[in-house]
Amino acid sequence: GPAKWDAYSTQSDLKSMRNFDPAFYVTAVGDRVYFGSSADDAAHCLDAKTGKEIWTYYTNGPVRVPPTIDNGKAYFGSDDGNAYCVDAKTGEFIWQQKPADDDRYIPVNGKLTSTYPVRTGVLVKDGIAYFGASLLPWRNSYLMAVSADSGHLDGPGLFKKVETGMAMQGAFLASKDHIYVLQGRS
Repeated sequence: GPAKWDAYSTQSDLKSMRNFDPAFYVTAVGDRVYFGSSADDAAHCLDAKTGKEIWTYYTNGPVRVPPTIDNGKAYFGSDDGNAYCVDAKTGEFIWQQKPADDDRYIPVNGKLTSTYPVRTGVLVKDGIAYFGASLLPWRNSYLMAVSADSGHLDGPGLFKKVETGMAMQGAFLASKDHIYVLQGRS
């Protein structure tokens, strides 16, 4: 349920900020439906007509934002602190990238969660995959732009930035010149 108060932003009588888990949000492309699951810590692909599962890719934490599908690939983040890229047709692993060097985990809703979960999903624009890893606004957050094909950081427009004073959670949005990042109550 919602927190009773937020000392960081000095607010009380709060409603829930992030209600990722009551329903699985989906991405539909052609005859397939993709979703992330906090129940079994996986990304799933289903046949849109029959509901039959085509593939499942398991991570070590909940997948709270649905996969982004681009150029035959499925991109998603996990509470295990990694962003993933798999083949959208088969679910075969292509790459993973962990923004934070911290390998600590904490219990959250009966599961272990990285202290830097990737709860932004992955936004793909012009061959670059953007995602963030953070949990608490008083700790560092990591914003990454990696090659959508390889997950590597080498090349123009690719970066790993440390941000402060924010908790990046929820899907990113892009315009021609900007990436918009949701931050809970800030």
